[in-house]
Amino acid sequence: MAIIDENIPPDPRQITPMQTGLKYGIILVFVGLAFQILGSLIGIGALLSGTISLAISIAVIVFAIRHHRDNELGGFISFRRGLAVCFWMGISYGLVVGLWVFYNNSVNESETHELQQRELDKIRAQVEDGEVPPEMLEYSQMMVEATSNPIFMMTMAWLSILFIGLFVSLFTKRERPLS
Repeated sequence: MAIIDENIPPDPRQITPMQTGLKYGIILVFVGLAFQILGSLIGIGALLSGTISLAISIAVIVFAIRHHRDNELGGFISFRRGLAVCFWMGISYGLVVGLWVFYNNSVNESETHELQQRELDKIRAQVEDGEVPPEMLEYSQMMVEATSNPIFMMTMAWLSILFIGLFVSLFTKRERPLS
């Protein structure tokens, strides 16, 4: 029977960031969904909602990297390893986002289309009143088309997690001391 020395940190080559990343990506989905439901119930505005969603994403990414660093790697993590955790978080988060968009486009098509048209009608009215330039309507129509594409949304979700992870990994890295 081998004796395990508690003072020797685990070998990072034997531990994968995939499981932690996938798990925290799903956690981000559920936390984000809970916030969106709560926000719609209490009527949070779009700007505040976006800001809080960004803060939630940053917080969950920090928790994921710190969990991997402190609980699985013995307190040390490289920038590259932190980014790998975010890569896998983005994969699971992006997959769920892509599936959600696909569901809304196929199963819930009429309701989704109706909601998009209401938003475009609001912008048309603002253009007619001179509140916003006509280019805003064109831009909004392009955004409606883009956000209706599951592959585009999956890719954007993955890239956003990866981009945030770049910065978070810089601040959460803790290199192993040279022996």
